[in-house]
Amino acid sequence: MSALAALLGLIAGTALVLAVWALGGTDATLAPREVDPYAPVRARRVDKLALRASLALGGVMAVWLATGWPIGALLGGVGGFMVPSLGSGKAAREYAMARMEAVAVWAEMLRDVLASGGGLEQSIIVTGRVAPPAIAADIDRLVARVHRGDDLVDGLLYLAGDLDNEMADQVVAGLVMAARRSPDHLSELLSALAEVTRDKIAMRRRVETARVSVRSSIRLITILTVVFSGGLLALNRDYIDAYRSLGGQVVLTMVVALFAGAHLWVNHATGERSAQRVLAGVDPAAAAATSMGWEA
Repeated sequence: MSALAALLGLIAGTALVLAVWALGGTDATLAPREVDPYAPVRARRVDKLALRASLALGGVMAVWLATGWPIGALLGGVGGFMVPSLGSGKAAREYAMARMEAVAVWAEMLRDVLASGGGLEQSIIVTGRVAPPAIAADIDRLVARVHRGDDLVDGLLYLAGDLDNEMADQVVAGLVMAARRSPDHLSELLSALAEVTRDKIAMRRRVETARVSVRSSIRLITILTVVFSGGLLALNRDYIDAYRSLGGQVVLTMVVALFAGAHLWVNHATGERSAQRVLAGVDPAAAAATSMGWEA
């Protein structure tokens, strides 16, 4: 019994240390100029591995202490590991839409500077000083490459990889064509792409609003199921004695697996579908070499 108490104490201590570390840490990879309004969400993401591990250990300990069931403890750990997934999706979706909207704003900034007679490289440098906060660090990296004298096509394709969304790819593709050949009609193209991007964001928000009720229902069903199960454990242990046997543990595993499978399927059905990026997998170095060959 003392060995079991020591093991549970070790699990509890490990879970506490991991939770404090996960909640107190910051993301050191953010660029110095990162003033993204969603930075706190990124810096303290609730789906960090350390926090998931601490919740999983806590779930193992809680279920083991309450039931003494080996498979129940394992399922408690899996449930604890998955808990952050119930609430972390909205912030990620809002962040992605904020970055997409920032791409539209930046495209309009470029259009306005180009219309005033600025060249493409100079326009990029000028807009870099006032780029929207959600993509400021990415534009800063592009400006740094321009100042360093890197090939512009190379820098633009790296920017597409940094921004990582389909509308940014379209804007970058237009800028690449302008850098390779001529900036004629680039202002009109940037205006059209900014408008299309805003239309796409509006459509995504309408779809997201329609999915809110489904996600809320899933969350409510999950909470009620857990509360009901906990109530049975606390108030009517005789009712669940059948699960103590080996066969009962197998049946319990099947029931939980079906519940989890249904949960994951509904999440997948209501999840965001990312459009195919047109510049995904493009090698910036090879593209830059092709660009120099065209210029020659």
